[in-house]
Amino acid sequence: MLHLLSARPHTVIRPVRRAVPLLFVLVGLLSTACGDAPPPGPPVLDLGPRDLAVDLGRDLGTTDLGQRDGGADAAVDGGMVVCEVEAPDMLGMEANGVTQRIAVTNLVNDFAVVFRENRTGFDDLWARVYRDTPTGVVRGSDFVITTDAAGSNVGSVSRDPAIVAVTDGYIVAWIDSREQGFEMWTRVLGMNGLPTATLQRVTTLEGAAESPALARSANGALIAGHIHNIVGTVTTSEWHVASMGTTGALTGTWTRLSSAGEFAVQGMLVPGRTEGFLSGWVDGTNGNARVRPVSASGAPAGAAVTHGSAELFGVNATALVFARNQGFNALRAQPITATGDADGLERSALSSDASGGRDPGVASLNGGVVIAYRHTTTSGTVIALALLNSRGERVHTELLEPTTLGGGPVSVAVNNEGRIRLAWAEVAADTTTTYTQAVQCSEAL
Repeated sequence: MLHLLSARPHTVIRPVRRAVPLLFVLVGLLSTACGDAPPPGPPVLDLGPRDLAVDLGRDLGTTDLGQRDGGADAAVDGGMVVCEVEAPDMLGMEANGVTQRIAVTNLVNDFAVVFRENRTGFDDLWARVYRDTPTGVVRGSDFVITTDAAGSNVGSVSRDPAIVAVTDGYIVAWIDSREQGFEMWTRVLGMNGLPTATLQRVTTLEGAAESPALARSANGALIAGHIHNIVGTVTTSEWHVASMGTTGALTGTWTRLSSAGEFAVQGMLVPGRTEGFLSGWVDGTNGNARVRPVSASGAPAGAAVTHGSAELFGVNATALVFARNQGFNALRAQPITATGDADGLERSALSSDASGGRDPGVASLNGGVVIAYRHTTTSGTVIALALLNSRGERVHTELLEPTTLGGGPVSVAVNNEGRIRLAWAEVAADTTTTYTQAVQCSEAL
């Protein structure tokens, strides 16, 4: 059966500016009344043509948010942060309860989102691109990416997507059961999200694959990773990586980064600060998070570094994020060196109103990081962003949309002009709804 691509029209999405606190208005009026020039307000965000040579998403230290707080978990006084928040955009909905990770990445100022939805009786993955134009953000059509070479649907399970941007489009990886087991597959997409090549399997049928990951280094090198489960065992689960080309095919062989006999889960890959990559995983035996530098060719570039426990783990070149049970759902951030060693204090990423934080995703932002997560309070759960400086100190928390407690990790990416895009799933009453949302915050004043 052929699957017709959706023809959803392109839509221009307008941002909604969060109101500046009345205090700024009062101070300006008083200053004017006294004859002084009014103080400058928060900077106006430029929503017109972008300077594509400025990469704010990869600035790993030239701009720092806030001041040192001496180690306290309270937010530092970094000044006013003003955020423009777009309304959430629904990706899909289906009558099944499916906890899932949604993949999101940026290509210059565009974003690509890959999500799972059963639209016509098949568990397909779909790609949607949000193009950044001088007149606003334009939402593209949804393209199914898990059809076979003939364009037909396949009665298999497709799940857990990962995505990375290349010069002229994207590479997507996911886990699929179409050939006698769960293996890792890849496919190349154009700049609009439409597949430009057939899909290909990059793992063998000896064992099962899970937790696919993709990353591109500062010099353009590509790497892939997956958890390899040995068939017939329940104690062997290894984290493997290999170099990859722009066609989505491997250019090297799979190399184990986790220790022999270690039960690795939740594998992750991110670009290093200047070159190569940083890899992370959780040791399922003791629950400890581990990181290890990797060369551009996919070879280990240093020893693995063990950090504290984590039920869910986020890796970034400047900080690690841990979601763990400390009698409540704690969310902690640990600044790290380029090789993954601790570099300063581990701090809470939660504001004082939170009773917990769950399902974090992390991305670079203005020399620090942004964490997207489920923010729980005594009155409910909302999607939230925590902005941290390069020392892991929380500068600002932006509460966004009410959500469900379950659904899976909240994914996040930042484009070259500092716009944040997050994506998440909500599961309620055996129905799954997926969303994406864009936010842009000024730096602390």
